[in-house]
Amino acid sequence: MILQLTPFAIIYLVTIAIGLYLFHLAKDIPFTPGRKLVRLVIVGTIILNGMYVLQLLVIDPGVFLISILIGIMGIYMIISALLLFALSYTGREQYVNPRAFVLLMVPPLLILSAVATNQYFSLFVTGQLYL
Repeated sequence: MILQLTPFAIIYLVTIAIGLYLFHLAKDIPFTPGRKLVRLVIVGTIILNGMYVLQLLVIDPGVFLISILIGIMGIYMIISALLLFALSYTGREQYVNPRAFVLLMVPPLLILSAVATNQYFSLFVTGQLYL
């Protein structure tokens, strides 16, 4: 494993610190539609930025692949939380629960796991066709 120093990592570390501060502030928001989902979006952003910092600082193929996969899970978390936030904000609170979040996260995570293990099981791409 080789460590490298890049100024962009400092920028992303600052965004992680800002995200942690916003997460702390978001717990004091009075009850409004989507209050908990805002914190979930912030967590997804922190995960995404943290994995990008890891990609910038560490030169190792295994760490790089794992950080990409975890970062993509952060993106899926943001997308699912924003969809549930829209439902909550428009008055459809009955659809917003942890079960709905898990159900929204399952298909993308199954596809991501199929892509990540493609070299072993060939679940996603079985061959290449050149035209």
